[in-house]
Amino acid sequence: SPKHGQVLHIQDVDNRSMIEIHAGNYTRQIQGCILPGDSVKWLDGDKIPDVTNSKNTLRKILKLAGESGTIRIWS
Repeated sequence: SPKHGQVLHIQDVDNRSMIEIHAGNYTRQIQGCILPGDSVKWLDGDKIPDVTNSKNTLRKILKLAGESGTIRIWS
């Protein structure tokens, strides 16, 4: 992603496009995307929960994706 660097792109979601899993800790850093983290904390005093350790958590997810860069998620 030009804006977020290395990401996972979530595809085939009805009525949605360009959903990414990208690094970021604050809810203000998302617009319909997903921020990975290893815990939830209130980091910036805005009374909205944030995530911690996002860059390292994203690296772990990308490693699981392997060279194909694909992870399947079923609901």
